[in-house]
Amino acid sequence: MTTETDAAATASHPPTARTTPTPSTTPTPTPSTTTGLTSALTEDDLLIVAEPDDAVASFVAEYLDEVGRRAVVLDPFHAAQLFTVAVSGGSALVTPRVPMLLRIPPPPVVSAGARHDAQFQYQECVAQLWAAAALTDLPVVNRPSVVAFGTAVSGSAARTDLAAGQPVSSVEVFSSTYPDPARQTDEAWWVQDTVTRQTTRWPQPPAAGGPFRARWSAADPVFEVVVVLAGAAWRCTTAEIDDLDLPGRSLAVVERLGLTLAALIWRVGDDGASAHLVDVDPFPGLDMVRMTWLGLGPHLLAVLFPGSAA
Repeated sequence: MTTETDAAATASHPPTARTTPTPSTTPTPTPSTTTGLTSALTEDDLLIVAEPDDAVASFVAEYLDEVGRRAVVLDPFHAAQLFTVAVSGGSALVTPRVPMLLRIPPPPVVSAGARHDAQFQYQECVAQLWAAAALTDLPVVNRPSVVAFGTAVSGSAARTDLAAGQPVSSVEVFSSTYPDPARQTDEAWWVQDTVTRQTTRWPQPPAAGGPFRARWSAADPVFEVVVVLAGAAWRCTTAEIDDLDLPGRSLAVVERLGLTLAALIWRVGDDGASAHLVDVDPFPGLDMVRMTWLGLGPHLLAVLFPGSAA
């Protein structure tokens, strides 16, 4: 098990905040490039939709290359322009037909200088990807639902707890100014800047100026992380807490949230006899992926390419 604050654990795993790209910083692929990729991708390949610096995307692409398969990593702008979605009657046809691994972070933070046309372009790309990933008949890791692109995981830990059928462990405060502690329910009041994800213990504020999210937690809690993929789960440590059945509980949470892949962070009680959910991350970091890769890697191949040898 690892020792951190639960607010800090929540802060360390989701993607960092981004500003909306402008057309000058997000080049649009030329028609020839897009057409070439569209014609080349098949159901024997994998499309990973992720930011260019996503370490997990690179790691998975290298793994597929080692087992004789091809993975193409594209950001949401370029990936959206690959697809055509045709709906006729009660059926839909998505081309190209290619399995997908979605590692699309939350919508970017809109900076004061962001151009409206860039914001519009981003939302149109997300809408196109949403349709393609939801309607394709091939496997999609973290397939979007008709309700939400990012499943039922929320930026609010309390809302995620409720959606997952878990007890809400602490009051959660969102504020445009640095929030003073709410009614005390634990040892320490942890405050997170929601833009930078930096988390500090009250009364020391994060370096940035907010807005903020705050919750009560233990001063020095202990955590266990469970990585889940399509009906299988792996703990990241070998701590003797089998009686808590964290893999089984994690599978139930992921099913309720509509996820295929996620890392779940559980805060374990000092006596090792209890645990409650702290965070659900649909984009596990490279450290978590590597710790569980012995089981996760082969299972990922089976999920993406069912009925085929690696």
